[in-house]
Amino acid sequence: MRGPTSTPIIPLAKLPTNSTSTTTPTPPKVGEELLYNITFLCNSYEDQFKSTHSFVSSTSSKVTSLANDVHQLQSSLQKQNEKIDTLTQVLSILNTMEQDVSVGRSRKEAEEILMTQLASLEELFSVQELRDIQYDGMILPSLVSPFIECYYLPKYWNEKASLFDEKEESSSHVCREIVTNICHLAKCICSHAKDKEQHERTQQLIYTLVTQHVVPRVKHAFQSTLSWDPLVQVEDGLRLYESLIDSVKENENDMGVDDDVKEEEGLFGVQHDDEDVIMELQAAAASACNQTSNTKTLMNLVKEEIMFDVIYPRLYRTLHEWKPIIFNQQLQHPLHTWIVPWLPHLNHRSMLQTLLPDVQRKIKSTLTFLARRYKNDADDDIMDYFQQCQSVMQPWRMILDTQIMYNLVSESMVPRLGRFVSKMNIVISGKKQDWSRLDLVCELLDIGLLSQFDFISLVEGEVMSHWADTFHEWMSSKMEKKKEDEGEVVNDVVEFYIAWRTRMMHPHSTLSNNNPSKVQQRQHQQPVSWLVLQKDEMICRHFHAALLMIQALI
Repeated sequence: MRGPTSTPIIPLAKLPTNSTSTTTPTPPKVGEELLYNITFLCNSYEDQFKSTHSFVSSTSSKVTSLANDVHQLQSSLQKQNEKIDTLTQVLSILNTMEQDVSVGRSRKEAEEILMTQLASLEELFSVQELRDIQYDGMILPSLVSPFIECYYLPKYWNEKASLFDEKEESSSHVCREIVTNICHLAKCICSHAKDKEQHERTQQLIYTLVTQHVVPRVKHAFQSTLSWDPLVQVEDGLRLYESLIDSVKENENDMGVDDDVKEEEGLFGVQHDDEDVIMELQAAAASACNQTSNTKTLMNLVKEEIMFDVIYPRLYRTLHEWKPIIFNQQLQHPLHTWIVPWLPHLNHRSMLQTLLPDVQRKIKSTLTFLARRYKNDADDDIMDYFQQCQSVMQPWRMILDTQIMYNLVSESMVPRLGRFVSKMNIVISGKKQDWSRLDLVCELLDIGLLSQFDFISLVEGEVMSHWADTFHEWMSSKMEKKKEDEGEVVNDVVEFYIAWRTRMMHPHSTLSNNNPSKVQQRQHQQPVSWLVLQKDEMICRHFHAALLMIQALI
C-alpha cells in the first residue's frame, strides 16, 4: 500500500556506496493510501455511470425516432390507401364518362353528363392537389377532347380534305362555330370556381382546347400548297383567318382580357386621308391587338402560329415567284388583288415593313414589263398602256409612300405621257376639241399618282406652248381676213379663248350641260388639278398673252 506522500523504498543493492546518509525509509501512511484508492474507485464508477447514462439517453432518442417513423409510415400508408380509393373512384368516373358520353346520345344530354362527371371528379381532390397534378393544363383538356371531337368537329375537320373545298360547308362558319362552342363549354365547366379562379381556369382551358383542335387544322390548311393558293383563293383564306381571329377576339372581350390598342401612325405611309378604303384598312390595323411580351394570349398565339409562321411566308414566297403576265389584254393576278386584302393583318412583328419594299420592286418590274408589252405609240396601244399602269399603281397610292409613287410614275410613265400629250390636236373650234389626253394627265394628278411638278411640266411644256403657237398662227391668219368679216372673226377668236380658259380654269361650266351630277361630284371632291392650274403663274401668263393678242386683233 502507498499514498501520495509516501517515500519509495530503495533496495540496498541500488544504494550508492559513498552515501553518507544514515536515513532509513519509513512505511506509507494508511489513511492517505486508502483515500487515494477510494478516490480512484469513485472516479472510475462515475465514468462508467456517465457512459451508461449517455447510452440510455441515445437509446431512448432512437426509440422515439423509430416510433415517429412508424407513425409516419402508418400515416403514409393511410394516405396511400386513400389515394388508391380516390384513384379507384377516378377510374370509375372515367369509365362511366367513356360509356355515357357516346355518339348515340344527343349533344345536350352528353354535355350535361360531361359536366356532372367532371364536377364529381374535381370533388375528389383539393385545390392544391388539382394544381399538383396539373389538372387544368393537362388532365381536363384530355378529358374534354373526346367530347369536342365527337360533337363539335365535323367529320372532314380532322381528315385530309381541304378546308377550302367548295363541296363542304363554309370553313369560316365552321371555324367560328367551333371556337364559340369551345368557349361556351369552358365557361360551363369552370362556372363553379371563384371569380378570379374561374377567369384564369376558363382562359387556360380555352387556350389549350383551341390550340389542340383548331389552330393545327387551320395551320395545315394554309400550309398545304394543294389546299390553298394565295393568288386565287384570297377571299377563302381571308374568311377563314378572320373568322378565327374574330371569334378569339370576341371571347377575349367577353372574358375581359386587357387589350391595349395603340394606334400606329403612318403604318401604310398614308399622305392622303380622304379615301374610304384605305381608312378602313388603317382602322382595322389599328384595332388589332397590340402584342405584349408578358401576356400569353390566344390572339398572340393565332397571329404567331398562323399568320407569322404560315400565311406571311406563303405570301412572301409567292411575291418573289410572281411575274407579270398579260392574258386577254388583262394583267393576270395583279399584286393588289391578293396582297392588299391581307395588309390589315400584317401588323405583327414588322411583317408589313418587310413586305412593302419587295412590293415596290415588283411594281417597278411590272411597269417595265408593260412598257415593253405596249411599246407602240399608237393611240389605242398607248391608251391601253396607261390604263394598265394606272390599274397597277392606283391601289397602292395610299399604301406606299407618296414620294415613292411619284418616282415610279416619273421614271416609267412620264416620258411616254409627255410624247402622248404633245400630239394633242388643237382644234380651232373649242366645241370639237378632244380633251382625252389632257384629262388623262389631270386624272393622274387627282388620284395621287402624278406629282404637281410633273403635271405642270407636262401642261406647260407640251400643251400650253403648243396651244399658244397654234393660237398665234390662227390669229395671224385672222388678221388678214379681218376686213372682210370683222364680227365673225372676233367671235371665233373669243369663243376659242373662252372654251380653253373655261376648260382649264373653270371646268364646272363646261360639264353642266352634259352631266350635272358629275359636276356636283367634282365640286365636292375639289380635284387638285383645277386648283394647281388656277394658281400656276405660267398658265395664267399664257392666257394673258392670248388676251393681248385678242386685244391687238380688235
